Amino acid sequence: MATIIIKTIKSAGGDYTSRSAYEAGEQGDLVTADQVRKAEIYAFADSTSIVVDGSTTDATRYMWFHVVPTDRHAGVYDSAKARVSVNLDGATVNVVDPYCLYEFDQIENTHANGKGIGSSSTVYAGFVVNACIITGAGSGTTGIAVGNGYTPEHTRNCVIKGWGTGVQDWYGSNPYIDNNTIINCGTGIHRNAGTMTVKNCYVGNCTTEYSGDMTRTTCAHSSATVYSGSTASVAYSTANFTNVTAGSENLHLVSGSALIDVGTDLSASFTVDIDGVTRSGTWDIGADEYVAAAGGQPYIKRTGGVPFMARNRGIW
Repeated sequence: MATIIIKTIKSAGGDYTSRSAYEAGEQGDLVTADQVRKAEIYAFADSTSIVVDGSTTDATRYMWFHVVPTDRHAGVYDSAKARVSVNLDGATVNVVDPYCLYEFDQIENTHANGKGIGSSSTVYAGFVVNACIITGAGSGTTGIAVGNGYTPEHTRNCVIKGWGTGVQDWYGSNPYIDNNTIINCGTGIHRNAGTMTVKNCYVGNCTTEYSGDMTRTTCAHSSATVYSGSTASVAYSTANFTNVTAGSENLHLVSGSALIDVGTDLSASFTVDIDGVTRSGTWDIGADEYVAAAGGQPYIKRTGGVPFMARNRGIW
């Protein structure tokens, strides 16, 4: 079993003061060292973009970017929590090395041609983005897919909002897009080449929900347009979500939401939602898994639990 080497990223008093500095300082041959190198990220506004490139990795020895539970978002954007925010004609987070795990962060790019997170490499195997809030600046921008257009292999439990295109597969990297909530984009999900597999995703308040051929399973969208594998006319409203006011969105599901108990069980691949809460029973659509408190009152889930990829990779 690989040894986990933990370093901290803080505005002051940690091992590093930016995600980029951590990557530069910790890259290396992780396979020979038999190590997982884990960055524990604390709450501050990191204004430096990051390129993960230069390490030798495999499925059990890799770079792991992880926001600590006390300092991560609670499934809702929070400027007081950990975030990386840039104004860049390029990517906020660009992962070139395979087998990288990036989770529980808030990723922003305010540039008119900005990108969020993805990979500029064809070697994207095992690159997982989990439980992130990824925010853009509208037309001309892309949330998931950067550089040459190769997306992460797995994008899970994310809220993706405000992009020209929320998720884009331009060159055919064959990604899996699971349990994401994609809102307020020009195009929600676009596929130009390759085989894109989309499951349990909700696309709302977008000009076009889906563009190009892709395989959809138990998805939903807000318009009346008919797409195979996606339920039409599921309103982007407080009938289904806690708050849909632009700039203060809270996309936790509410009691009676049409997205509850209509998804596909993906527990063979992962088991938690955007809050780190275990999904159970019949899965819900989108980033959040609804949980009712005793007496049937809505309960907004908080962060916690063991990261699912860590469990799946056998290091916990």
